[in-house]
Amino acid sequence: MGASVEITSGLRASFDQAFAAIDPAYQPRLQAEWDWRTRQVPGGAPAETLLDRRGRVQAHYAALGTRVLDGEQRLPVAQVVDTFAANELSLPRRVRAFTRACEGFVERTCLPAAGGFLLCYGFPVRPAWRIGRAHLGYTVLQEFWRQGIGAQDAARSLVAGDLAFEEDCEWPGELDAFFAQHAGELGLPFMRDTAFLRWRFDQRPNVKYNRCLLRRGSKLAGWAVLRVTDWAGERVALVCDRFCATGDQEAELALDHWLGTQALAAGVTHLVAAGGEHSPEFRDAQERGWRIARSDYCMVGRSFDPDRPDSDWARRLRWTLADTDLV
Repeated sequence: MGASVEITSGLRASFDQAFAAIDPAYQPRLQAEWDWRTRQVPGGAPAETLLDRRGRVQAHYAALGTRVLDGEQRLPVAQVVDTFAANELSLPRRVRAFTRACEGFVERTCLPAAGGFLLCYGFPVRPAWRIGRAHLGYTVLQEFWRQGIGAQDAARSLVAGDLAFEEDCEWPGELDAFFAQHAGELGLPFMRDTAFLRWRFDQRPNVKYNRCLLRRGSKLAGWAVLRVTDWAGERVALVCDRFCATGDQEAELALDHWLGTQALAAGVTHLVAAGGEHSPEFRDAQERGWRIARSDYCMVGRSFDPDRPDSDWARRLRWTLADTDLV
């Protein structure tokens, strides 16, 4: 899948300039954040940087390696992040530079390269999506559905007497087997194990996540992760990740209760989650009072596996906000 990218001072400067032009509120990343996004990623963080003859950055195409579970197979896939072309280039030259960086990335890190990624996916800004669709073979895989519920409504959910919460504790060793046992009911879920969850939520610098484990007696029954932050112009509690066995209605209600009480304790009135439309959780949440709405994002991607066309990934992928770089 390729070694993680080295973030040079020139690359950082070009990155900051490009993203500040897109987002007036953009704040340059600290070195600790760069390290978390590159060196510390369990699945690697390969990238392709295109330089001109003077060594100046023309374009950059990067990804976070992760895996999707298909039965007992762990399929290597990549979330495309932090892509850009230099602002000083004309539009035609930006398109050419961005395309060349992408093609170089694909050649090195995706099938048919040995151990290559089977799928690249992402949630791009509109300029990158337009270029990707026109020049790089991107297609829409799934809608990005915003799911919301009032924190008070969620907090009123009943907690069965044999269920209990463990807050902000270590991710337990039994989690890997618990996820593998129940994940097959979700199509092609993005992998959850202790290595991923520690990296995603424990090791990220300067970001606070609240989490709980849900137990039925002594046995793990699920978990949830929450972050209070600004989202689309409002202060909300974001459900970054949650999991329990499909059909375990008691566990789902208990997790709703915990999420709602945590939001209220933080002075927030609304819970917001996100996901695609093909997971059974999508339907189950609506039956418990969660409301859905389209967002400005969509999940796009490109398959490199001849046995798995884009339509197969689109129909079966299960993801949460933890599988994006938005939280």
